[in-house]
Amino acid sequence: MTSRLPAACWHHMWARCRRLLPVVPPAAAALGFVSVGGGGSGSGPTNRLRGPALHCEQRSDAPPSISVGCYNVLCSTYAVKWGEREGVGCDGASNWSLRWPVMRNIIARAHWDVVCLQEVEHTDVEEIASGLGDEYTTFYFKHQKRPPDGLMIAVRTKAFQGELAPIELQHNGVAFGCVDFVHRASGRKVRVVTSHCRGGNAAQLEALSDFADGGREEPDVTVVTGDFNEDFSTPDRTGVRCPFPEGRTGSYTTLLREPELPALSRPPHKQGKDQTSGKGKVDWIFVRGNTRSRSSVELFRDPASRLAILSSHAPCEPTGQWPTDHGAEALSIRLLPTPKAKSQL
Repeated sequence: MTSRLPAACWHHMWARCRRLLPVVPPAAAALGFVSVGGGGSGSGPTNRLRGPALHCEQRSDAPPSISVGCYNVLCSTYAVKWGEREGVGCDGASNWSLRWPVMRNIIARAHWDVVCLQEVEHTDVEEIASGLGDEYTTFYFKHQKRPPDGLMIAVRTKAFQGELAPIELQHNGVAFGCVDFVHRASGRKVRVVTSHCRGGNAAQLEALSDFADGGREEPDVTVVTGDFNEDFSTPDRTGVRCPFPEGRTGSYTTLLREPELPALSRPPHKQGKDQTSGKGKVDWIFVRGNTRSRSSVELFRDPASRLAILSSHAPCEPTGQWPTDHGAEALSIRLLPTPKAKSQL
């Protein structure tokens, strides 16, 4: 028997979505969420400079941008082993066949240029790649010491040019995955890294930072995503303690959640005193523009990504639970024009 949120809660959630989108998506059921009637329209909140990165809307005359989504999809083997309520049915068996279509539709509506997934069961790789569609090129990075799962990076092919270059590192049997590419609209070299960290493990974070700074061609923009199992927020959630040191090409930044979005990225039952890890906001995207190549970036979150965050942080109709035991994280990276050298002025 599945549980459902009271109608008032659903109405409140969709009311928030209505404030974020010019038009409410008519096919809410396609996302797997309970349909509610009524409501109205309203303009979104005014955006302000907030925290360690700029938070602003995409403008029609704005420089080109890249949208990135990060999502832990809850490996079925772990869901069954640990009895995770999001990943099992009443019989204790995996409910992946119910959950994946919901997550797939959340991702499809967001239409991210880059999708980074954690806890991808090795037997589900083909289904996930197929579900994302032909517009994405996918790369899978299998953990050596975690038999069932790995990481996936999916790149929307039309947004990039040249050959996509995947790179993998096994750190104590845990995979770090990376894809290098050239952004078609801007010509910028971009590196995307994803990981699934243990939380509170300084050596692992140092290794991840070194991996992102590896000896390959230096990118203009570096993006590090993942389930970090660690909340880097300040106690008042007005700032973020970056887990990576400033490097030779600059420092990382991220985008704080807007007030209308969930502050934490795990379900309420994962915030209890009995939880020893993975509490709070543990899913992150960090971005660094290369100061050596004068590649400045500006972060913002578009309405589609906000809706994806809201949708992933709420129970879905097929199971009555969140689609997975993590909510998605998402943001966009505006690639600002390179300033002209003084000799060119």
